[in-house]
Amino acid sequence: MGSIRNKIVIFYIITLIIVISLVIFLTLRKTYNHTHEQLYANFLVSQQVLQYKLENDARALQRSLETFSKDFNTKQLISEGESDPESLTIALENHKTRVDADFVIATLKKGRNIADTSRYQLNISPEDYTRTGINFLIKENNVYLIKSSPVKFIEKSSNIDAWISMGIALEKLISTKIKRLIDSDIYILAGNMIISTTKKQKQSPNLIKTIQDTEKGFSLIKDNNKDWVTFKFSISESTRTDGVFLIDSDKAFLNYSQLAVDLSSVILITILLTRP
Repeated sequence: MGSIRNKIVIFYIITLIIVISLVIFLTLRKTYNHTHEQLYANFLVSQQVLQYKLENDARALQRSLETFSKDFNTKQLISEGESDPESLTIALENHKTRVDADFVIATLKKGRNIADTSRYQLNISPEDYTRTGINFLIKENNVYLIKSSPVKFIEKSSNIDAWISMGIALEKLISTKIKRLIDSDIYILAGNMIISTTKKQKQSPNLIKTIQDTEKGFSLIKDNNKDWVTFKFSISESTRTDGVFLIDSDKAFLNYSQLAVDLSSVILITILLTRP
């Protein structure tokens, strides 16, 4: 009898371990898949939030330029700009300060700048930055949201007499406020070069290189003994400008090792309490 009873107990325990282990495996797998899907959905929403903000910034920049370019004083200063560039430059500097831009440029129809408040002495084609949506200018590893607006000395005329272009550094627009909103660090890449980030802590060269080389979409990356989750997406195809969201995997996912330990503890307690 004792032998049969022992066999029943062993069979019971083995069966219980197999069943509950299967439950643990399926629970962990389902939980991981659900978390993965939820995180991916959150990244897509964050991408839309960032894209909407930049598009809204571009519209605000365009409206400001259009108002400035239609102002009578602006037109007069531009018409006299070749003979009095100092007065025009002062007006552009004042407008730049007022809207917190990084540069304002006045360009004649024939393509020559008559006033340039940038530190680069930029040579641009204003027509390229009149497109609807987000337009970027990349200069010396700095990225600027840029817009251009035509200036017509006779407003109802079809002739364009000059152009005004204005740019704002992208790092001003990608602030800690937007980081808090989407709950993730943001990297901006021009080609494969990181030109802006909200992550202020020192980063290892390995992490930087991995972020630069990561493929578009959802990825799990490792930096020494630390795991990270990234989501790479395009911000502007024309300038090959991409965004990367970065989040600590411990923050993104449950601690599955700890969950497995907790469930194993439940198994052990269940076995002890339900022994026949």
